[in-house]
Amino acid sequence: MELKKLLQSVQEAYASLLNATVVILDQSFTPVTRVSRMNDLTESILSTFRFSKNFGRLRRAMWVDTDVIGVKSLITPVIVQDEATLFIWAGVFIEEGTKSWIEFFRKEQQHSYPLHLAKVVSLEQMQEKIECIEKMAKICTQLVQSQREKQEYHHRIQLLNSMIQSFSKKKLGVENHLRLFQKIDPSIEFVAYAERISPDKFLMKHAIGEEVKPLRQLLLYSDDPIVKFLSENKQPLVIENAESHLFVSSIFKQKSKPSFFLAYPLIIDDELVGILFGGSFRAKRFTTFQAEKTVQMIASVMTIHLQYEKTLALLDRHLMRLSNLNDMSKVINMANDVDELLHMIGDLAQYLVSSKLVTIVIGNRHHYIKNHLISQEQLDEYINHLEKRCLEGKQSSFLKLNKTPFGFMIEAFFLLSEEINGALAVHVEKEEDLKEAEVYITTLLNFSQERLRKLVEGDHKELVLSYEKEPKELLECLTKREKEVLKQLIQGRSNREIADHLFISVHTVKNHISNIFHKLGVTDRSQLIAMVYKLNYENSRNKD
Repeated sequence: MELKKLLQSVQEAYASLLNATVVILDQSFTPVTRVSRMNDLTESILSTFRFSKNFGRLRRAMWVDTDVIGVKSLITPVIVQDEATLFIWAGVFIEEGTKSWIEFFRKEQQHSYPLHLAKVVSLEQMQEKIECIEKMAKICTQLVQSQREKQEYHHRIQLLNSMIQSFSKKKLGVENHLRLFQKIDPSIEFVAYAERISPDKFLMKHAIGEEVKPLRQLLLYSDDPIVKFLSENKQPLVIENAESHLFVSSIFKQKSKPSFFLAYPLIIDDELVGILFGGSFRAKRFTTFQAEKTVQMIASVMTIHLQYEKTLALLDRHLMRLSNLNDMSKVINMANDVDELLHMIGDLAQYLVSSKLVTIVIGNRHHYIKNHLISQEQLDEYINHLEKRCLEGKQSSFLKLNKTPFGFMIEAFFLLSEEINGALAVHVEKEEDLKEAEVYITTLLNFSQERLRKLVEGDHKELVLSYEKEPKELLECLTKREKEVLKQLIQGRSNREIADHLFISVHTVKNHISNIFHKLGVTDRSQLIAMVYKLNYENSRNKD
């Protein structure tokens, strides 16, 4: 209503300037405003005037003939985003020098139009009226644009509000993000999302839209042109007339390719973690104002959501590791052999820090090594250096960060007796993970150091778990799937993680765990872990 009032005011003013009848019509040529300065002649002409569909192609004001011979009117388009959204009709006029000719034809056709109401204009005046009505059209364009921007602003606020509401209620997943993304602008016909699944791979996990269904489960690689561009530039990509663009061709292998294409990088900690895609097979560009900025806002909210999920996953992982560390503290106190205990400590350190290199040395008598990082030559050199520092070390326990050619090593030196020192060295891949790793390693040593000291000195009692069945028989009583679940349990994974890894339900995982506990005669995970180490099951797992 507000826009109509504004258009009416502008129309009244320009009707006076033009000294003519003026009305504004929509795309179907239905009046948007009340007719200004209408008289008997213009009322008669407007009632029979035929508006051509070709008027939709107009880009400037044009003189057009009416049903009355020699009588003309002006038609002017109101252009908004390269589209004629309204039309201004102004009339009527008679070109100077043609009135007598018109009177003659009027008598021949026996029509009684009140032609004295038509304004006679010279060619110069006709040009002036074109310029005047085009100024009116520009003002109308600004009013319509302003109204659209206001409507789109409220629409964007509603979209973002719905996202935030769902986000706060923990109900907004990627699929819902994409559907909201699709509602931003009519030009967005399809949307898709690719998630990083490894350092060099992205998987197209979601694709909404008939034309993009074949993209589901598509693998993108870090050296693909579009992925490389987004990783390096970390800026959105908006491509108009995209059919022949290299980036588009690298994703769409079929003949039909989008004419409008968007790709928004989702960045967390300066790393590309996902890509938001959108576009159209018909539209060439955004059709609404500020749509590009709104898409950027949606992408930002989606990034926040991914960051939130990542934080929850990290917290869940941290709590799970602390739980496993607590369980292992009980298992560690059951160890009867130095090598067995070193094996437990080393495996647990590798699990807690997700490390590719763990080594433990105690004097020059005992070693534990798990290496998936460096060459044997590098490993030998590092261990020799570690042993030397261990033997020459202070008579106290301390933690040291050693920056080596192959990355960061957290080195925890500990004292077992006046004569015997030891060291636990763990590789940490990312610098930002060092503090967390230091806490885990320190806690692990606090749990295990006293038991290790007793075993090294030989001052301990034999703690032997007795089982009715032989180790081999115990393992053989488990099914293949139960053994797979057991492997995951030993790695400290939660029921949900095991289910995802083995592609089974959480309920099925719980059933398998109950069966394992029953067959092996244990009641909780800590007893299970202790039994596995006693059976040396971890060695058979490594061989697998």
